[in-house]
Formats: sequence, C-alpha cells, structure tokens
Amino acid sequence: MTLKQFAVIIIPPLLTFVFFLIRQPRTKKQKLFQKAQANGWYVEATATKWHYSTKTTDDMSDYSKIFVTYEYTINGHKQTKRFMYRNDDNGEFPAQLKVYYLKNDPSQAVFENDVEDNNFSPFYTTFKKGCSWSFIVFIIWGILVLNVLNI
Repeated sequence: MTLKQFAVIIIPPLLTFVFFLIRQPRTKKQKLFQKAQANGWYVEATATKWHYSTKTTDDMSDYSKIFVTYEYTINGHKQTKRFMYRNDDNGEFPAQLKVYYLKNDPSQAVFENDVEDNNFSPFYTTFKKGCSWSFIVFIIWGILVLNVLNI
C-alpha cells in the first residue's frame, strides 16, 4: 500500500471523527429546552402522585425507581407528565420542578432535570459517536475505494 492509497483511505474517517469532536451534541429534548428557556416558556410543576418500584437484576442486586407524576397548567389547561428517578437510598425527589414547553405545542414539554445526561459527559458521548461513525465511514469508504475504484 502506497502513501497515496493510505491517505485516500484514512482521510475521510479522520475528517468524520474531527467533525464529531467539534460538533456540539444536542438531543431533541436539549433543543426544546434551549428554545423554551430562551423565550421564557416555562411553568412550575407540582408532584401529585408517586410510587416506588424495586426490581431484581440478573446479578441478584436490587435497584429501585421512583415514578412521579407532576401536574402543571399552561394557558389554563392542566397537563401531567411522568418522570422517573433512581432511588439512591434516600427515596427523595423534588416536590416542584420547572417544565419547559413550546408555546405553539404545550404537549411538547421537558423537565429542567430531564435534559442532562448524567451517565456520560458530553465529551465522552461525542467521542463515542465520533469513533462509531469514523469506523463506519472507514469500512464503507475502504470497500468503495479498494473494490470499485481499484486504487
């Protein structure tokens, strides 16, 4: 394999990886939250119902969740939304939350703490996506270049 062949095969996946590193990742919930927050479209929601659920996993460990129903009013219409918390020993959850919504479609709503991904940092998530897409581009581009273009 010559240097030219190597460069032709490696540059597209490398550019894909760099694109994902500099791109700001946002989910649909994050976009809705940012738009509603910028426009001041939010109301306070109050916890009205909740229940606890405990489940045993395959490794025989128990974990518990709290399912909370919050109620809020937008433009005179009552809305409800459920949220799930992990029960980390203390069994507490916020009694009130801010709910961010779209003015033209109040059914599109997210809680203020629903937009954060606590499992992974944004850099790790971006890095993971960049690696995945780079690998896919590398495979497809490699097949295309080596088989179709016969470089």
